[in-house]
Amino acid sequence: GPVLNIFRAPVDNDYIFGQGHGVKWREEQLAHLRTQGEEFAVVEKTGKRVTIKTVVTSTAPKGFFVKTITNYTIWGNGCIQVFSKFEPKKVEWPLARLGFKMELPAGFEYVEYLGAGPHENYVDRKRSAAIGRYSAAVTGMFEPYLRPQDMANRCDVRWFTVTNRRGRGILIKGEPVLDFSALHHTPWDLEKANHPFELAGRKETILTIDMAHCGLGGGSCGPGPMKRYLLLSQPANFSYIIAPYDRRTDRGFSTGRFRLPVGK
Repeated sequence: GPVLNIFRAPVDNDYIFGQGHGVKWREEQLAHLRTQGEEFAVVEKTGKRVTIKTVVTSTAPKGFFVKTITNYTIWGNGCIQVFSKFEPKKVEWPLARLGFKMELPAGFEYVEYLGAGPHENYVDRKRSAAIGRYSAAVTGMFEPYLRPQDMANRCDVRWFTVTNRRGRGILIKGEPVLDFSALHHTPWDLEKANHPFELAGRKETILTIDMAHCGLGGGSCGPGPMKRYLLLSQPANFSYIIAPYDRRTDRGFSTGRFRLPVGK
């Protein structure tokens, strides 16, 4: 990755007795996008950076699609600034999420972040989650729901790191904030399992990096999400930074004042 990701394994609240948005996400098969590259070009190159533009269209089997225009500005120090413009097909139902999915090799097990926590939280389920600096193992972010469903999301994240035992890995920084999760399961893994014991954990670490999620609401026994928490299918912009990271040289993260070494 990063590759476009618009599917979450529907949570119990997404169904609303068979009338909820989760049913539509399943019917549209949003977990199975096929991506077609339309453009790839170097649009700027200097002594310190190169900017690459990509245009791809990701289409689900039933016809829903998202056109994604992304500029990757790659700096000589290894930092990558990512700016994406999403242009989804206009539909009446809200999207589950809008963002990207990445896969890290086995061994990248240690997570640290500055955002809402320490427990999982969503746009309409974060009142009890305080902004702070937290750490966790990827295996520890798994939530043992009776029926596997989307889990482990963190909102309002300023930055997060995923490292190996030596403290080396990557840092993802929101501009200004993002949602993320880190698990040993893909969204589709969670969707196709009916019980936790049916989940065979992957050795790889699966990251989701999201601009936004649809709210959860209370649809398992009440109403769906409020309108202000719906993720509408409309154009949107998303920006973040990917950077190499070494815990031994960490400076200023606890105060949130650290600045990545990118610029003119």
